[in-house]
Amino acid sequence: MKTKAIIRIIISSLLIVTLVSVMIGGILLGSVSFHFFEGGLTDGIIASEGSYLASEIQDLDIRWVSGSVTIQTSPDTSLITFQETGATSESDTMIYRYSTGELTIQYRKAEVFLGFSFDSHGKDLVITVPTDWKGRIIQLSNVSADFNANELSAECFQLENVSGHCILDNCSIDQLELETVSGQIDAMGLFDTISLESVSADCILKVKHGIRAIGSDSVSGELTVYLPSYEGFTAQLDSVSGRISTDLVTTIQNDKYIHKDGFCRIDADSVSGDLNILKMPSLTE
Repeated sequence: MKTKAIIRIIISSLLIVTLVSVMIGGILLGSVSFHFFEGGLTDGIIASEGSYLASEIQDLDIRWVSGSVTIQTSPDTSLITFQETGATSESDTMIYRYSTGELTIQYRKAEVFLGFSFDSHGKDLVITVPTDWKGRIIQLSNVSADFNANELSAECFQLENVSGHCILDNCSIDQLELETVSGQIDAMGLFDTISLESVSADCILKVKHGIRAIGSDSVSGELTVYLPSYEGFTAQLDSVSGRISTDLVTTIQNDKYIHKDGFCRIDADSVSGDLNILKMPSLTE
C-alpha cells in the first residue's frame, strides 16, 4: 500500500475524531455539551414542537445527542413539522431557529455552566416533510442516537455520526456524504455519488441503479456495496490488510476489478477493512 494512502486515511480518521470528540465530551459533561456544536444555537425558539411551510425550507441542520432522530414523509401535508419527546424541563427542551431558508434544530440551548452535570438522557425527535419535498442540503450531527429516514429526497445529505445506527431507507439523494466513528450505516436508494469516512464502523450501501462514484476512507471497518447485476463498476482497494470480494463476474486489470462497462467508479482506501461488492437481492432490485 502506498505511504501517502496510509497517511491520507490516518489524517482523515483523526479529523473525524477531532470533529466529534467534543460532542462525545459533551455527553460526558452534560450541560457543557452544546456549547461545542459548531455555531451552537444560543438564541431561537425553545419548544417541544414547531412547523413551517415546506416551501420556505430548503436546508435542514439537525444536531442531536442521545435518543433518536426520525425523518418521515407524508403525502397529506404542505408543512415541515417537528416534535420531540422526553424533555424533562424547559432547559432540557430543544431549540430551533429559521433563517433564510434554513431550519436548525438542536437538542437544547447552547450553554456553559460552572461545574458538571451528568444528564445525557435520550430524547426522540420526529420530523415530517411532504412526500414531494426535496431538500437542498440536509445536515445531521449525531452522537449516541439512532437515525432513520424513509423516502427522503435531497440534493446533498451530510452525516457526522458517533456511536449511532443510521438508516436511510428508499431515499433519493444526489450527493451522500458520510462520516462515522464506532457506529453503523445502512443506506438504500438512488444516489449519484457517495463519499464515506469511517473509523471502527461498518457501512452497507444498497444502490438501486445509476450511481457514478463511491469513495471510502476507513480504519477497521467493512464496506459492503450491493448493486444490480446489470450495473457496471470499476473497483480498486488500497489496503494494509483488507481485500475485495464480489459475487459478480469481473475481470482484473492493474489491480482493478471491472464488471460489465465499468461505469461506476469505486475507490476505497482502508487499514484493516474489506470491500465487498455483491449482487442486489432480487427482492429490492
